[in-house]
Amino acid sequence: MKSKSNLKKPFRGLSYLLYLATAVVLLLEIGLRIYNPFPQKMRGYKWELSTNTTYKLENISRAGLDKTIVNKRNSIGFRGVDPSSDIKNDLTAVTIGGSTTACTYLTEGKTWTDELGEHLGKKFNRIWINNAGIDGHSSFG
Repeated sequence: MKSKSNLKKPFRGLSYLLYLATAVVLLLEIGLRIYNPFPQKMRGYKWELSTNTTYKLENISRAGLDKTIVNKRNSIGFRGVDPSSDIKNDLTAVTIGGSTTACTYLTEGKTWTDELGEHLGKKFNRIWINNAGIDGHSSFG
C-alpha cells in the first residue's frame, strides 16, 4: 500500500506547473499592456490611423511585385496626396474596403485607386482621390 506522501508527489508537481503557467501568463499580460509590440489600428469602436508615415516593405518572396514596396499615409491617414486647400471645388472620392482596396503589397502609384484617379483625371480638371482601404476590414467595420 502506498503512503500518503507518495500520493501527494504527483499533485505537487501538477499544482506547481499550474502555478508557474498562471504566473507566466499574468506577467506576459502585464508586460504587453505596458509595451505592445503589435500596433493596433482599432481601439474599441474607433480607428486610429497613422498619419504622415512611410512604410517600406522589402519583397523577397512575391514574384511580379517591386523589390521595395513603399506605402505612404498622408495627414489624414489615407494613401494618396493631402487634400488641397480648395477641396470644395475638387471632385473628391475616397475608396473604402479591405485588403483588395488597401493594396498593401503594391507600391505608391500602382494601386487601383491610383489607376482610377489617373483615369478620372483625364475627364475632370480638378480631382482629389484617396485610398482608405484597411487590411482585414469587413462589412461590419
